[in-house]
Amino acid sequence: MRDILGRNFAIYSLGFVLALGITTTVIAASKKEQSSQTIRIALCEFHITHKFSQYSVAEAYRQLGLNIEFQELPCRRSLIEANAGRFDGEVARIRGVTKNYENLLQLESPTILIEGVAFSRKYDLSVTKWADLSGFAIGIVRGELYAEKGTAGLNPTVVDSYDQLLSLVALGRLDIGVAIKRDYEISANSVKFKDYGLKIVSGPLFSAPLYHLVHKKNKPLVKDLNKIFKKMWDSGETRKIHTNTMKRMLHND
Repeated sequence: MRDILGRNFAIYSLGFVLALGITTTVIAASKKEQSSQTIRIALCEFHITHKFSQYSVAEAYRQLGLNIEFQELPCRRSLIEANAGRFDGEVARIRGVTKNYENLLQLESPTILIEGVAFSRKYDLSVTKWADLSGFAIGIVRGELYAEKGTAGLNPTVVDSYDQLLSLVALGRLDIGVAIKRDYEISANSVKFKDYGLKIVSGPLFSAPLYHLVHKKNKPLVKDLNKIFKKMWDSGETRKIHTNTMKRMLHND
């Protein structure tokens, strides 16, 4: 996952969009005066779904006529720094996170969907609800709010990355890991883990759209961003971006 998973600042370019075969609307002339402005967005490091989201988010800002940069941070810190105004927004989070991070404004249309699943090496199970994980040594990734909530009271081991989570399950130090399905599939198909016999042992324990967050200092952008995100979502453009990104990641392009 070389270039597409590059760390620190990932500067989005139209060239990447064209490489994915995505066509977009030309920036309206009325937005030209904004084209010198650069928007800085925080995202969760080691989080593949956030890396997916950055491309659809970046395309929306491009259509608005704005340059964009992304910086990877630890998952919780990404929200804290964006809420503090040190970034212009946060790439994507579940609905309702703005109740605790009140300086962030949630857009109306999603930018990606996630499903949370359980996976294991040791056990062939049929997990249908969070309570089915009781009695097992389970692990989650720090900052994944749905997993923190779902495993409350189950004493999960909390790790900092998917690499750590899959390693602990693959080596038998944990019985079960909880992960976003997309992120798990890409990690489990990597050279490091593909021969360990890891498998999904549940249906979706959690399913939800993620929404882009804008700091309140950028409230004047929200109306136009809402229109663009809705158009991209309803037309299938967002899905096409994610589909092509998935193909690239699975083939390590």
